[in-house]
Amino acid sequence: MVNFPTNIQATRLITYFKLIPEFFLLNENDKLILIKYNTFTLAIIRAALNYNLLTDTYHEPNTDDCVFSGKDIIQCFSLHQYEQSTRCVRNLVNASLNDRFLLQIFLIIILFSKGSAICTDIDEMEPIAQNILSIYQAQNIFIDLLWKYCENKFGYFKTIEICLKLTISSIDAHLQAYHTRRNYVKVDSVADQLTPLMKSVMLII
Repeated sequence: MVNFPTNIQATRLITYFKLIPEFFLLNENDKLILIKYNTFTLAIIRAALNYNLLTDTYHEPNTDDCVFSGKDIIQCFSLHQYEQSTRCVRNLVNASLNDRFLLQIFLIIILFSKGSAICTDIDEMEPIAQNILSIYQAQNIFIDLLWKYCENKFGYFKTIEICLKLTISSIDAHLQAYHTRRNYVKVDSVADQLTPLMKSVMLII
């Protein structure tokens, strides 16, 4: 579940982010920090784009990727983790009104959320960005875009509700990433088998 689907999602996210001019213009140090500390949370949020509420399955549209189900999460992690992560994904689908474009903008906003990852160990501490103002300005571009898109499509008051729910869902996604990393991944029997990218975004290296 980590080395295959999560690794694929993370790779696609990083490829996507490299195409964004505001991200491309950041210095390499700040790019690395944003990717390393936000990608696992972003993979959880991105899962909402691939989730089928009726069948409880995940599949990337227009690909030959394997279909993963809630049962796979239970088998690899636990029933409790399945319940928590599925609730998080379902809330993201509901918060975004299952609007793919809306979620895609939201992914970029979370990418530029410097310092939002939950890190409690000394070896997990997030470095200080060299140009935090550029990150903040880039994020504001997409916050403004998200607001205008929602207001144009759903109206002012619905937009307030959407933004509030997305904010809560993003906090929950960071929490799920933290618990998954701490309780299931950062143990020697699992960590030693991870791909280099997964070790990085799981804050193992």
